Formats: sequence, C-alpha cells, structure tokens
Amino acid sequence: MIQEIDAALADRLVRHGEELLTAFHREYAQNPVGTATEYRRGKVAEWKQLLALLYGERAAEELILRAREGTRLSIPPSGPLSSDGQSYEGWDSFSDSFIGELR
Repeated sequence: MIQEIDAALADRLVRHGEELLTAFHREYAQNPVGTATEYRRGKVAEWKQLLALLYGERAAEELILRAREGTRLSIPPSGPLSSDGQSYEGWDSFSDSFIGELR
C-alpha cells in the first residue's frame, strides 16, 4: 500500500495514467509508428518517470500497475523506436513486453 501518498491523490494519479494509456492505445491502433502515437507514448513515459522521481520506484510501480489493471491495457516501453520502426529498443521495468489488451 502507498503510505507516502494520500488515497485521493493516488486515485487522481492513477486516473491520469489511465487517460494517458487509453490515448496511447487509441493512437497505436490507428498507426503503430505514427507521430501522434509516439507523442502519446512519450506522455506515458513522462508520467512513469515523474512518479518514480517524486514518489519513489515502489510507489510508482503500484500506481502504474493500478492504471494498467484499470484499463486492462499494456504499459508501453520508454525506449526509442527501433530503426526499422517495428519495435522498441531497450526495456524498462515499468513496461510490458507487448502492446495491446491484457488477457
């Protein structure tokens, strides 16, 4: 349980993450490597990194996982798009290894 963040703030942070994830997946469905998709992926990456910076990695992980479960959508990686434009380079601990709906 997140003790450093009050419940109302945690809920707002999770809702914001859910909105970011939904927007990313909507763009990804239209064009997986489009400019709008990359912009939305960057917003998700920024959210993840700010959570870790401001609240620590443990709290960030809990908030990110709550947003993931709330939307049933994967968390995109933060690394750069590969040179072939078909995948992402690198891996971060707050992401899934696939893009799509959770089963």
